[in-house]
Amino acid sequence: MPFSYKIKCPECHENITIDENLVGTLYPCKQCHTNFTIPATAVIPGMILDDFLIEKRIGGGPRSDIFLVHSQTHQQNMVLKVFAPFLSIDKDAAHDYLVLCNHHVFTRIHHVIMPQSMGVSRGLAYVAMPWIKGEDLNTRFRRIGFFPESLLIEIGISCASLLHEVERTTHQNHGRIKPANLMYTELNDLVLLDFGINRVLENVGNVSEKALLCDFEPFCAPELLAVKHEQRQETVSSDIFSLGATLYFLATGAKPLNQVDNSFFANEENAPLFPRANELNPNITSEFAYLLERCMVSKDARFQTWEQFLQAMEEFRSSQISTQVLRVGSSSAEISPVPAVKSAPASSAPQPAHSKQRRSGRKIPSRKHDQWEPRDPWPNWFIPAVIAGFFLFVFSCVLFYHFFIDRKKDGTSRTKQGPALPDARYLNAKTQLDGLYANARALYEQPNRDLKKVLAAFKRLRLEAQRSPYPDLREHFVREADLYIRQLTRRTQRSAPKRKRPSSK
Repeated sequence: MPFSYKIKCPECHENITIDENLVGTLYPCKQCHTNFTIPATAVIPGMILDDFLIEKRIGGGPRSDIFLVHSQTHQQNMVLKVFAPFLSIDKDAAHDYLVLCNHHVFTRIHHVIMPQSMGVSRGLAYVAMPWIKGEDLNTRFRRIGFFPESLLIEIGISCASLLHEVERTTHQNHGRIKPANLMYTELNDLVLLDFGINRVLENVGNVSEKALLCDFEPFCAPELLAVKHEQRQETVSSDIFSLGATLYFLATGAKPLNQVDNSFFANEENAPLFPRANELNPNITSEFAYLLERCMVSKDARFQTWEQFLQAMEEFRSSQISTQVLRVGSSSAEISPVPAVKSAPASSAPQPAHSKQRRSGRKIPSRKHDQWEPRDPWPNWFIPAVIAGFFLFVFSCVLFYHFFIDRKKDGTSRTKQGPALPDARYLNAKTQLDGLYANARALYEQPNRDLKKVLAAFKRLRLEAQRSPYPDLREHFVREADLYIRQLTRRTQRSAPKRKRPSSK
């Protein structure tokens, strides 16, 4: 019985019950009559799964949806792969897998993108991975069409080198090599995605094996299709088959295994029944087509190790380079043939001296007498270059004098002394004296002023001005204070009552 779950219509948000057979198909909503593609999950942008805020959907397939999310803990964008409800994560396998992700080989090889965390939220299993801008090979194939043979060779060698290094160090295999799991970054580096992620998933919905392999079946080795999901053991040979099937798809646009067929290896030569790559794409050479065929024959007849695959690819690339060099050499010889050198007859006229030897001032023998050939005049650019060099030298000398010689230790010029800018202490002293002067003037201008208070205010101003370390401030405020003090002293003496003289009696 197919596994069923509920999703919401993207237009009217009506709950719709679907089964796993409808994933990836167009479905008409009965409420708003809108046709939309059935996703693998019911996750929509704006939801929060554990620590991740869903921002937008960037991809997906029949058994998972891929979202761009924002991690609230790490405060960075990440990629969240949310699996369909019929898939869950085995806790023991997930623990071992996360230990594998922290292996030193993956910290040293940055071209294998490993998950950082995984878990289950709202009944959906997810895997969080770093976000890298790029384009997977499946998307690039839809954009540019058939890949050229040289690019296919580079993809095969790069991918095989990475997988060989990981297998040699950790004894682990990828298990799901397909065009969607190979990506070119913005720096044109090939990276691998979903390495070994299939071993942590378990079937909890009792769905068919075809549903579990619906997106990987055309690239899966035939020996893995004959066993159940829990009994599959990925090997180097199965990864080589998947890589060969991926290159075959990028070269021809055809998938080697569109359906499981027991007669896939029917003949005795272990040759596959699908057409060769050069039959579907004439730009593919027969040698490269045979190399792809050797990757996709039966288990015992194909390449067994990555060393064998890399050796075959390197030899083929070397032969292609040498062939191209020979072709270029032969084509250039046909286009511009070298004329044969013929000896001049004895009766031919003698060539002029300037055609035999450059005019460099050397002595050229002549039949009549030895003569010197004059030198060439100065070239047209020589005099302007000398003038420009002279002005550049003068300008450099001026700059050197200005920045190095005509400078004091404090950075000021020796010859040009501009007005000195007041410092903070000078401004504070001036502000204080201005305040005392303004206060004394305010007392002086009052109608009913107390002459004693006004005189005391100006005396205080004079005292503070005399204590100032700045001569200009001291001179100015002492002069102003003395002027008012003399005036107020005379007024005080006039207003004082006169004492009566004692009588002389």
